[in-house]
Order: sequence, then structure tokens, then C-alpha cells
Amino acid sequence: MAGSIAPYIASYYNIDVKQAQIILPSIFVLNVFLSPIGAQLAQAVHPKILLFGANLVGISLLLIASYQSSFLPFCILYVLGFGINNALTYIVPVHHSWLWFPERPGLASGLIITGFGFGALIFNTVSLYVVNPGNESAAQDGKFSDEVNERFPYMLRMVMLCFSIMSIVAIALISPGPQDESDSARAQRSLDNSMVSESLEFHRSSTLSNFDSMILDSESARGGASPEVDDNSPENLRKRILR
Repeated sequence: MAGSIAPYIASYYNIDVKQAQIILPSIFVLNVFLSPIGAQLAQAVHPKILLFGANLVGISLLLIASYQSSFLPFCILYVLGFGINNALTYIVPVHHSWLWFPERPGLASGLIITGFGFGALIFNTVSLYVVNPGNESAAQDGKFSDEVNERFPYMLRMVMLCFSIMSIVAIALISPGPQDESDSARAQRSLDNSMVSESLEFHRSSTLSNFDSMILDSESARGGASPEVDDNSPENLRKRILR
């Protein structure tokens, strides 16, 4: 969401849009460093407790960010809020889906990750509709009208309200997977750990190596770039592990 609302962040805080674009890669970098902690907590902490704690901290930070009048504290709080929330909650449903469906881990995690992607698509659209319902274009200097700028904090709070409702539903519905001590279950948990470790290692190396270019590239340059095929992509790692 940070990428799609970057022009509105820049307009509201009267900064250059390239400064606002640093938020998204910063979230990625923080996510890379916190994800191993989230993977360990997902295996050691009850999912309801972990989701409640991570969402409470993340949403609270994002809500506080919506009240900031200057860009630097907003940026810090926004990055911490999304980084902590994503890193500590992303693997929770994936891990427990593997425990519930040990024979179909790819299908279970694939459905969850698809939902994660749809969430970004939906909330990008919702946030843009709330902040700019008239589809107003920015001026030549990249700034929007005062009416649009005044709706920016309101948009963040509405999105946080939606996040809170969805978090409550998720906490109510999620259940820990069966902790069977059979050989097959232990083998499945070992497979889970290997998949998580290799995937996180890939994201750490790729994110850090491309951090500078993500900050400096313009929106059009990023949109026109064609990704290279990588034999160490998460999907190929998953295929090698499952063979």
C-alpha cells in the first residue's frame, strides 16, 4: 500500500515523491531482518496470542503515524508498523496450514499467499478511493488540493479500522495445527523449517542487494524493469525441497 499512496504522502507532507518512495523498500528491509524471528515464534507461540500481539503493536504504530504532522516520525512509525506486523504474522497461517494439511502443504500455503496478494490489491483500491474519491489529478509540482490532503489521515485511519476488524476475525478463526509426534509429523515440521529458512535467506540476499536501486529508481523505471529468472526463487526452492 505504501507504494500506491506515495504521491499522497508526498503531497500531504510537502516533500518530493522520491522521499516518500523510501518507505516501501524500508519495510522490505525491516521485514527481512524480522521474518526469522516471526518464523521461530510461529512454531513456539500459540497463533491466537501471536496474531493478537503483533497486530496490536503494528496497528497501534500505524494509527499513531496517521496523527504525525511531519514526515520523519510518520515514516519511522509507518515502517515499524507494517514491518513488525508483516514479519510476525505472515508465516503464522502458513505454518499452521502445513500442520493441518501435511499431505498438501503447497496447496494450503498457496491459497494463503494468494489471499495475501489479493489483500494488497483490494486495499490499494480502497485507500485511493477514500483519499481521492473524485480521481483528482496532481498539479505540475506533484501536489494535490487541500481537500485531498485533508483526507489523507482519515484514509489511514479507515484502513486501520478495516485491518483491526480483519485481525479480530482471523484471531477468532485460527486454530493451532495438531502437534502429532509421529515420524511423518516430525518429518513435515523439519520440511517446514527448511522451506522457511531457505525462503527467508533468499529474500534477505535479494532485498539487500537491490535496496539502493529501489530507493533511487523512479516509478516508471521500476514499472518497466523486467525481472530475471532466478533458479533460487522461492518457488524453485520449494520445488527442490519437495522433491
